Amino acid sequence: AIACYTGPSGTLGVGVCTAGTQTCNASGSGYGACQGELAPATEICTTFADEDCDAIAECPGDAQWSIGNLDLPLLAATERWYLGGAHSLLELSSTPSLAQFKARWLGFNATGSVVQTKDLPTGVEPAGISDDGCQHIVLSGSYAGAPDFGTGALPLSTSTGLFAVGFHQSTWNAVWARGFPNVLDTSSSASPVGVATSATLCKRAFVTGWAKAGSDLGAGPLPGGAFVASFDEDGLLAWNHPVKAAGSGAVTHVHGMKDGLAEIAVIGTFQGSVDFGDGVVLNGGGSGDVFIAFYGDVPGISNGAMRFGGSGVETVIADTANPHTLSALALSGN
Repeated sequence: AIACYTGPSGTLGVGVCTAGTQTCNASGSGYGACQGELAPATEICTTFADEDCDAIAECPGDAQWSIGNLDLPLLAATERWYLGGAHSLLELSSTPSLAQFKARWLGFNATGSVVQTKDLPTGVEPAGISDDGCQHIVLSGSYAGAPDFGTGALPLSTSTGLFAVGFHQSTWNAVWARGFPNVLDTSSSASPVGVATSATLCKRAFVTGWAKAGSDLGAGPLPGGAFVASFDEDGLLAWNHPVKAAGSGAVTHVHGMKDGLAEIAVIGTFQGSVDFGDGVVLNGGGSGDVFIAFYGDVPGISNGAMRFGGSGVETVIADTANPHTLSALALSGN
């Protein structure tokens, strides 16, 4: 057998491009086709690999598709939009109170066409959406009143409650819905709710929030402030874990979480010092620093944390996880 390569000159050994092998044909008069080679291919923008073997492992950033007027009736006179996972977009109305809030869920195909819409019950303000990779989509946020996603009305919340709902990916019918009335603290500038699912923990949903002191999700009272909670495939609480400020510190923001190889990452900002439990403590170095804390589902054991920041104020605006490498996170902020 001999090495072979049929790709363009100068691409062998660049990016993913590798040589294959050729073996003698049955008559011994020559060699067969080149087998096992990797020649240049179209760049895949969702991976860090260099598929076209040009020594640049990225796409140029050109939009693959865009949308303008969706030709759908507005929910209210003024609206805002939230880009979610699983090819989804959440259309959120602007209303005087949470009890009057309206939201619509839009689903797109790979070319940007709307293929599915679902109006959510009044009184529900979604804050996050995530695909668990096991034919389920999890939606979480805040609610008021007793909205019904189709599995029965949630417990009545006279102020700001926390909800989490699991939908079947193809039908968008609710499989389970959980509501925790009056538990969210909206008095601070902290993000009230974040949600994620783990590609390695099928049908498991993880929710972050900012709870009032004494709030109970089913595993005992929380001390108040940031928390992370895990729900099983039936929407039952598996565990919850507080993220506590230590000394004069304060967790000022919990942005949300994304999935990793065998753990989840809670992302936010803090001042002073913060205790993630299990002996994991970070000490800040400025007026505000960014943290990433990792939790395993064992249950809720903190596996470590990292701090980013200098002498000024740093905040996180957005984050994402690479769906192919799983362990790679990207953050943006100021």
